[in-house]
Amino acid sequence: MPLKIAGKEVVGTVVDDTTQIQSDSVWSAVRLLLEAKGIVSAAQLQTARVEYSRQLGGTKAYESNEQFADTLYEYVKARDTGVLGLNPNDQHFLNAFPELQEGKANLAVATTQGAHKNVYYFQQHNNVYLSEAKPGGDAREFEQQVKTMGSLRAEGFSTLQTTDVFDTPWGTRAFLSLKEQAAPVRILGGVVLNSQSKTKSDSQVITKLRQRVSDAPLAYGTALADLKRLRAFVDKDRPRRLSLLYDLQCLMAHDGRLIFHDPSPFDKTLPIHQQNKLGDKQFKQLDWLIHVLKTIESPGVGK
Repeated sequence: MPLKIAGKEVVGTVVDDTTQIQSDSVWSAVRLLLEAKGIVSAAQLQTARVEYSRQLGGTKAYESNEQFADTLYEYVKARDTGVLGLNPNDQHFLNAFPELQEGKANLAVATTQGAHKNVYYFQQHNNVYLSEAKPGGDAREFEQQVKTMGSLRAEGFSTLQTTDVFDTPWGTRAFLSLKEQAAPVRILGGVVLNSQSKTKSDSQVITKLRQRVSDAPLAYGTALADLKRLRAFVDKDRPRRLSLLYDLQCLMAHDGRLIFHDPSPFDKTLPIHQQNKLGDKQFKQLDWLIHVLKTIESPGVGK
């Protein structure tokens, strides 16, 4: 059953993946009502138009054009701010988001891509990135990354600044993130169990800290404190949180602070006993990295 307004069906067809409204008079009437409510920018009207088209394939019924316009108005205002989890002070995101209504014309492909997502940046706002779920990928894992970062933030960890996951005008799931002036590292990259010399020479965290410490003497101590807190967080609920260490990535800020991003679950193709074995090994690697960092003589590192 298609969308109904005032008891009458509003029929639409899909041509080349774009919904074409047969009853243009209905949209014209609704658009006038939206404009009277202050929805006047091209980006806002396009947002309303996309949602209107989407509802053609649904089963909702509205008593009048006015009631439907009220629904679209609330939808547009939510998309402007609230539904993305935005604070009105998040001006970077608020400035960039309307450009999405014009499609991908304002986006450029970023050099770094993810396992579950394609990454773009805005040409007019190049400190804002769009991460989009890959076609055919696991959308749940994509969305879980954002939820996990939110959980880490709630525990006091630094994470990538993101919006909530939302639907793009072209029908994919995505989120926006703010570019950080920081270097990417894998937390357990280069950690060799029971070898201080190899870990000191190969650890991605320690290698990056050496580059930081000349300008930020407390960088070692800052990173060490973050790693200790991470260990305590995982150890508090090992069965559920060990997977957090799987391919754990972060950005290292200038002062040694670790900014977590792209948390991934274990490879679900592995049998559970192998996942447990891998998790235990990675926890030991984290312990070993903390131990080696403590042995490095640097201001700010506690013994």
